[in-house]
Amino acid sequence: LESNSSQQSSLSLPPSAQSPTVEVIVLLESPGGGVSQYGLAASHLQRLRSTPNILLTVCIDEMAASGGYMMACMSSPNQLYCAPFAMVGSIGVIGQALNVQKTLEKYGVQPYVFRG
Repeated sequence: LESNSSQQSSLSLPPSAQSPTVEVIVLLESPGGGVSQYGLAASHLQRLRSTPNILLTVCIDEMAASGGYMMACMSSPNQLYCAPFAMVGSIGVIGQALNVQKTLEKYGVQPYVFRG
């Protein structure tokens, strides 16, 4: 599954998905990247997981980091299989922002709040 803002992603299930249990197997390999890039794919996995009569199985051979880790977590409570030495996890998220409040106060810049 690939998520891109210029693409639409759709997932259609075969007619047999309406009958007894269907197993969807996903091979997941991801060296990492932004979680927002994996959000659409993860939501598809979550939708599959919550659909009756569908068993979601995620398999990881080498690596599922960051957004890939988030996708792997979408297999719960169904099945997740990892190779013995697969690296699965995330070290966290780092964000950065500038605080210019004191500089604005120094020059007398005041915030205005407009309410509609």
